[in-house]
Amino acid sequence: MTVLLPADMPEDRAAEIEALEKTYAQDLQRQRIWRHLWRVAGSYSNLSIFDCRDNAHLHEVLTGLPLYPWMKITVSPLCRHPSTWMTNDADRRDHLRRGWDPGCHHRTTGRGRVPHRGAGYRRTRSPP
Repeated sequence: MTVLLPADMPEDRAAEIEALEKTYAQDLQRQRIWRHLWRVAGSYSNLSIFDCRDNAHLHEVLTGLPLYPWMKITVSPLCRHPSTWMTNDADRRDHLRRGWDPGCHHRTTGRGRVPHRGAGYRRTRSPP
């Protein structure tokens, strides 16, 4: 989503709309509809992942955005890849909470680092 506010829009009006947008976005995140939100560096854009019931629900969510009239939005439907082993985001959080990072398949320490050979390292297979 790219926001294209008119250059002649008064700053106080833009700030008011942006505040409404932030409230709406955070509410959707609490409802777990707006699942991920990333800013695109160097532009007034974001990359987002929504979890909607259907296309009509997604349309309702997007047109409800206070900044919608000034947005250029591209939608790409996504589905889980058949090779993924996690069923949802809760699986990842559960594994991270237990010290396992499924992204790298290494056990992590409480600080998110992979232990080095001396700190509890265990070889899982014999060398070739």
